[in-house]
Amino acid sequence: MHSLKRLKTILRFSDISGLIIYIPISIILILLSLTSKYVLIFYIIYLIFLYKRSKILFFYSLIFSLLFFLIYIILYFWTIKVDIPLSQEGIVTLKCDNYILIKKGLNYLKIYINKNDLIEIGDNLKLTLRRYTNQSRSVENTFLYNRYLYSKRIIGEFKLESFEIKNNKFNIYKIKKHVIDYIDKTYDSISLEYIKRLTLGIKDDDELSSKINELGIIYLFSISGLHLSLLKRGIENIFNKLNIPIEITHIFNILFFLLYKTILSTSSSISRAIIMIIIYESLLLSNKRMMRLDVLSITLIINLLLNPFSIFSTGFYLTYLSTFIIYLSNTKKYIKLSLSIILFSLPLVIYNNKEAPILLILYSLIFGFIFSKFLITLTYIILFIPKLNFFYKSVLLIIDKLYDFFLKFNYKLNFSIINIYFLLLIYIVLLILYKYLKDKEKRNKTLIIIIGLLSLNYFFGIYSITPFVKIIDVGQGDSILLRDKFYNILIDTGDKDNYDTVINYLKSQNIRRINSIFISHYDSDHYMELDDLKEAFKVDNVYSGLNESQFNYGNIYLKCFSYSGSSKNDSSMVIYSKIFNKSFLFTGDIESEGEDYIINKLDEEITFLKVAHHGSNTSSKREFLNKFKPKISLISCGLNNIYGHPDKEVLKRLEEINSIIYRTDLLGSINIYVFRSFSYIDHFSERDLFSSFNDSKRRILLN
Repeated sequence: MHSLKRLKTILRFSDISGLIIYIPISIILILLSLTSKYVLIFYIIYLIFLYKRSKILFFYSLIFSLLFFLIYIILYFWTIKVDIPLSQEGIVTLKCDNYILIKKGLNYLKIYINKNDLIEIGDNLKLTLRRYTNQSRSVENTFLYNRYLYSKRIIGEFKLESFEIKNNKFNIYKIKKHVIDYIDKTYDSISLEYIKRLTLGIKDDDELSSKINELGIIYLFSISGLHLSLLKRGIENIFNKLNIPIEITHIFNILFFLLYKTILSTSSSISRAIIMIIIYESLLLSNKRMMRLDVLSITLIINLLLNPFSIFSTGFYLTYLSTFIIYLSNTKKYIKLSLSIILFSLPLVIYNNKEAPILLILYSLIFGFIFSKFLITLTYIILFIPKLNFFYKSVLLIIDKLYDFFLKFNYKLNFSIINIYFLLLIYIVLLILYKYLKDKEKRNKTLIIIIGLLSLNYFFGIYSITPFVKIIDVGQGDSILLRDKFYNILIDTGDKDNYDTVINYLKSQNIRRINSIFISHYDSDHYMELDDLKEAFKVDNVYSGLNESQFNYGNIYLKCFSYSGSSKNDSSMVIYSKIFNKSFLFTGDIESEGEDYIINKLDEEITFLKVAHHGSNTSSKREFLNKFKPKISLISCGLNNIYGHPDKEVLKRLEEINSIIYRTDLLGSINIYVFRSFSYIDHFSERDLFSSFNDSKRRILLN
């Protein structure tokens, strides 16, 4: 391919020009290694590769990556880890139905408000706040709400107690208010949703988001920022007709798009496009030239400098990846370019959605053509000529009908990429495949490697090499997964969850069948996801209220006990499990009566105890703990929950018997790998952005 030959020629130069594309890759790898430690191996291998290719390139990549590593650490402790006072002043930069964003330096505070609060974008407020703790769940390969907030530079969430408007003087965010007000008042609900998404990066319509997510074409909105060039060309045409000097045009574009980014931009794609335009205009103003890939690389570095936490944003990767493929392909053939973008976007889509539409290529070609060749241009025209909105609305209704039509036949490929390591390997092999696309022998070998990787990824997902127990962080509730070989057992399901945390985690591991679900008792925080699980997976059996019943699943032995207590909690089904020489006791919400019953039923000490009733003081009495002497105590509860779980007295009792305590509210999901001679425990928490290297609770337990 011509583009790859051109790239190969560039790489032969010792000059850094044309090679800058390699620097941001090293930055991304070192930042990702902070939350996924084995990415550090990819980073080291990558630096070795650069050293062999060019020592200059190695030097720049090392310096820049270490610099960003330092910036990340400074920002983390300067912003995320600092207590934010409850009295604040700031300007409202965004208003949605139930919250506002307040500018705080380079960051934002998210403040939940009542719908009747008379607050507008651009208002300078003095606020009294109270702290708000979201019940986000820390489960690998699922939606991580806190990291989503950080990617938007939102460093705290609060509820509004009271406010007063300091003054109503003009500020730049008033412009944003007027633009949004203009769109809201001028266009109908259908038109304004697309106009806001494609020009401002603002998303209001959850139904539209759901449809494009289902069809797997959300990446089309991620590359829409490329079409800000239409706005730039419009400005240049107007200035040209007015005979304004080209230098003035360049200066105006720089200032205009700086203002655009400051007050209007909220999406990664628009941010990328604006920074690229500013760089190009600056180059033209200084009569200098730079390769497009270099401009893209510098843009990515600037974006990460402005917000290193962008590494948590899928949109960030999609917009840069798509633009990279567009530049690398250097072709105007729509189908060829679209297929290249789809090929490189697909792993990310699968990694995030845990599945992909079988007809994704068809959807992407059809809607990609509509977006790139027609819709985005029309959106900017309608923005300035609202009288044509009747035509625009008709087009959008047709597009919506197309969404609905394809959704009827939207069969999914139930396949997921199980972790970031497989994702990185797949992208490396995809780049190799792209390089050797015209070399039949090398192409076929690369295709075999890809098939092998995907097969390995699938096998490691559906098959557990060693028995595995996972205390899933479901907030204030219980859900525990036990796996061995092809067996999957779930004890409780957690409460109703809008993010389908348990379902998405199981899908991320390519699990499609659950052998048994055991419901300890029918409190909402233990069973409310049951119906959704039965809909999402093939569930062989659902058990509750069993007494003296025994099961074997590979190396996992289970025995169930039920006591007809005077309360629903005491009637919880308790499950004793033996895996090799390690014993587990899953206690539901039993209290004093239930504990007395279990004391009389079991005689041996317990290796792992799932502490009853989330650590409530009505459970875990001394007699019970002294009888079983658990080495490890596992507490499943929500962060800052209203019940005060776990109770201080319970923690004190556990410490008295020297039991090591693991809590989901502090540590997130807890993983226990059971081997014949030892057990290995680790945990995953999205609340700690250094979770990869700041793991003080990691243990290896010997016999």
